[in-house]
Amino acid sequence: MPAAEVVIVAAGVVTPVGVSLPEAAAAVRSGTARFTESPFHDRNAKPLVMALVPEDALPPLHPDVDVQDRVSSRERRMVRLAAQAFAQCAKVLPKTARTVPVSIAVPNVDGTVGIDRKRFVERLSIQTGVPLAIGPSLAHQHGRAGGLLALDDARALLLRGVAQYVIAGGVDSYRDASVIARLDAVGRIKSESNRDAFIPGEAAALLLVTTAAQAARDGLAALAAYSSIATAFEEGHLLSSTPYRGDAVAAAIAQLASRGAADHPIAEVYSSMNGEHHWGREWSIAFMRQRALFDPAHEFHHPADAYGDVGTAAGPMLVALTAIGQQQRYRRSPALVYCSSDDGPRAAMLVFREPNA
Repeated sequence: MPAAEVVIVAAGVVTPVGVSLPEAAAAVRSGTARFTESPFHDRNAKPLVMALVPEDALPPLHPDVDVQDRVSSRERRMVRLAAQAFAQCAKVLPKTARTVPVSIAVPNVDGTVGIDRKRFVERLSIQTGVPLAIGPSLAHQHGRAGGLLALDDARALLLRGVAQYVIAGGVDSYRDASVIARLDAVGRIKSESNRDAFIPGEAAALLLVTTAAQAARDGLAALAAYSSIATAFEEGHLLSSTPYRGDAVAAAIAQLASRGAADHPIAEVYSSMNGEHHWGREWSIAFMRQRALFDPAHEFHHPADAYGDVGTAAGPMLVALTAIGQQQRYRRSPALVYCSSDDGPRAAMLVFREPNA
């Protein structure tokens, strides 16, 4: 394993199958899914199946956020989801770290109201009651790939000495009438009439990250370490009229290899694929082109089978599941985590078991 510069020391997750990382990981590992009829209906007036976090698992919205203008129902939901995951990370945060920046991925639009990235961070600070370092905080809006970009930005903040700790990850929810209507109109939500489609979900996944040296100084055990990310853009993406060639994920994996990020064959793969055939084809092409980098006995995981498509929370969720699996020795190291966005961005990173984890 290459020198572990940046490590994960805590993870907070909120999912339809568990409202902590151990709960969610156990559910995913056992193949437990939580898909139920939602409040929304398709074009044929039939209830749509979704994966939703139970209402009583989330804190009420803070009154100071509730009264703000132009906060859509989707963003309100995401603030509550993110705050719950944030609280799990904050329990491990040393008292000497008075304020921390966040690096978080959020979706682009709500269908009717755009999400202001900086305002979302400010609202999260209000909701959690924790004074965040707003200035260096970052927010991404790049679809499923955005969560891995957020982790990479957190890595950069740490290695530049801007912060000792960063809380990084993503949050998303499809629990929004306009978003559901838009996706149903193009046949992307799974139903009796749409088979090549996905089940919408919602989740928050936040990771408390720091340098290996800082973790040692503060006496914190690391769950795992992660590499810098590799990125590429798929010109023939899902929303494009350009012919699909499946180049980008293969290119991102090749970038990781060219940097020497893995000194052992890749033993596990965690993917953001959500049940649409497009993503299975993409992985088949990537693996055929880069198969020499993989352990012949590698295992492939796509946890959306348990909790649905969680959008911009996908990458950090996959990293968290990888980390706890490596820590508990039922997943091997190194593991490839990759995410693909509808509109072209692709991102990949490697997650390593810490020697003392």
